[in-house]
Amino acid sequence: MARKKVQKSNPTASEIKVETNGPYVLDEYFCLKEMQPRPVTMAYLEMVAEKLVEYADFDDSLTINKFYRITKIPKDCMQRWKELCPRLNMAYNYALAALGERREEGSITRKYDTGGVWKRQYQFGEEYKQAMEFAAKLAKKDDLDDAGGVKFIVMHEMRTDSSMEKYFNKPKGSDDAKKD
Repeated sequence: MARKKVQKSNPTASEIKVETNGPYVLDEYFCLKEMQPRPVTMAYLEMVAEKLVEYADFDDSLTINKFYRITKIPKDCMQRWKELCPRLNMAYNYALAALGERREEGSITRKYDTGGVWKRQYQFGEEYKQAMEFAAKLAKKDDLDDAGGVKFIVMHEMRTDSSMEKYFNKPKGSDDAKKD
């Protein structure tokens, strides 16, 4: 199947039309567009996978939730269907990676607000999630370090090596020795 070129804008609901076909019914969902239950076949799931990849390739697709809204597919159904169809799972992972990359590049180039992008970036890949968890641990450590205000260090015994003795043992003729 030939792949379509990346388009400049998000598709409308009519451009991402989903149809049900195929002999074996795997599941059923309530179609929000037709407001009635619809059967789900493997062919339907593979077609949803194809539409998801197409959506992810649009230059201004930034969230997976917009795909759910355009196709009128409930999010919980997509989660369930990924377990039934390996192609849909692959397409979903591809879409998350593409959307995450687009958001990150937009943040780096200041096309998008960095703070707004990074607040939800953990949803787009495990590496983003790990980076955010690491940053949170560092921030928590810094907060704990700064919490006490003034810090006092108490040294019970001063230890030095022999090469440092000249700095601590003043000669008898020095100013400090005359004061004693």
